[in-house]
Amino acid sequence: MISSDKFNAQFDRFLKYIYKTSGDSNFRSFSSNETTEEQEGYKYKIYDLARENLDFRNWTEDMIGSRKIHEKSVESIRLRVEGENNNLVDWRLVDRYASGELIKTDTEELEQLLYDLYRDIRDEGEIFAELREVLGSNYSLLAYLYFIKDRRRFLPISTTRFDKGFELLGVDYKSSYQCNWGNYTQYNLLIEEVKFLLMEKGVADVSLLDAHSFLWIISKDLEKEGDDGEGIGIKLWNKKPSIVREDDYRRKVEKQEKATRKISDSELAERLKDIPDKVRRKVVIATAYERNPLVADYARRRANGICELCKEKAPFNKKDGTPFLEIHHIQWLSKGGEDNISNTVALCPNCHRKMHILNLDEDVNYLKALEKKI
Repeated sequence: MISSDKFNAQFDRFLKYIYKTSGDSNFRSFSSNETTEEQEGYKYKIYDLARENLDFRNWTEDMIGSRKIHEKSVESIRLRVEGENNNLVDWRLVDRYASGELIKTDTEELEQLLYDLYRDIRDEGEIFAELREVLGSNYSLLAYLYFIKDRRRFLPISTTRFDKGFELLGVDYKSSYQCNWGNYTQYNLLIEEVKFLLMEKGVADVSLLDAHSFLWIISKDLEKEGDDGEGIGIKLWNKKPSIVREDDYRRKVEKQEKATRKISDSELAERLKDIPDKVRRKVVIATAYERNPLVADYARRRANGICELCKEKAPFNKKDGTPFLEIHHIQWLSKGGEDNISNTVALCPNCHRKMHILNLDEDVNYLKALEKKI
């Protein structure tokens, strides 16, 4: 049973940390907050990628003993997300499991157990006990194998870290050297209790994995900041820049802007008082398309300093005296468009942004119908 007083104290520390690191003044959900999404959101990606690699719904009985099931399980563990190795399994176990060093019996027995687990053939508790006999008391590995079966019921474990988290919540529970089904069941039930306590605090859309992240943050990330959560600014500004895909970053910004538009002027002014002056650094990985400079120059010459959509003069001249117009592909290169003179136009910056934000059919059709000769 979690102590309500200790949970409240840890939740207050958690909020201080979140407000300092994200610049927000209100915590609505794990998925909508920059800090929790950036630091913990990768777990959902690991889960999805692991299940895709595991592909257990397509397993057949004749695969048992073929080593194919073992290979699939290795692929579900030895993976990289956002340039980082899977950290939900003790890294020291991964190569030993892949090579078969951890397997105490034979691969066929392991594959039978994994088949029974993922295809719901036998009792999950019995399988856990038998997997422990085959793989040893490697808690993080066994818990991970259950986690990727169903994150709504099972969670990965780091015994030392989560023992610390539960201690902070006043729970008399230890997972270290306790790799057994009863202990793992209690672990998941305790995190489910954390989930409901977070919901009572008004946090929206809390999943079991979010509650897992809450425990991880209070036991690890806040440990370096002191009990009061202060000093977080040092950690924030000296940390390495995070790496994100361009599409993910754009969607995240759009989501934040949409949420900001819904708040009142007074609430906006209040939130602005608490945001840090410095900004986080991000490395955005983008897909670039090689464009032919001859095609771009042809379009600019054809436009002759006039936007080909609004027919207004270019807003300014560049240092070399030529009008500033931007090159736009009517059918976007990312959508399979070609880099040729019939698909390329020269636009003023306003019209260029309009085409990428609205891309109205009437504008597309107008640009397609233009005479493409100088």
